[in-house]
Amino acid sequence: MLLNEQPFTEIGQTLRQLEEAVPADSTLSGLPVIGEEYDALRRNLAKVRAMAVQNEILFNTLPEVFQSDVSSEGLKALADLGTERLYRLVS
Repeated sequence: MLLNEQPFTEIGQTLRQLEEAVPADSTLSGLPVIGEEYDALRRNLAKVRAMAVQNEILFNTLPEVFQSDVSSEGLKALADLGTERLYRLVS
C-alpha cells in the first residue's frame, strides 16, 4: 500500500460522525444498566478515533533521510540493545 492510500483519514472522519450520532446528553446515558454500556461505547469510540488520528499523522510524516558514515549494523545493534534494556525494565 502506498502511503498516500492510507485509510486513516476516512476512518477518523467516520468515527467522528459516529461519535456525533451517540451524544453525551442522550437519554440512554441515564438509564440503569444500559447507561454504563452507552457511556463505555462513547469513551471507546473516542479512543479509537484518537488512535486513527495518530496513525494518520504517522503515515503523513515523512522521515528525513540523509547520508552518513555510521555503520548500519552498529546502529541496529545499538537499537536492539536499547530495546532489550527497555524490555527488561518493564518485565
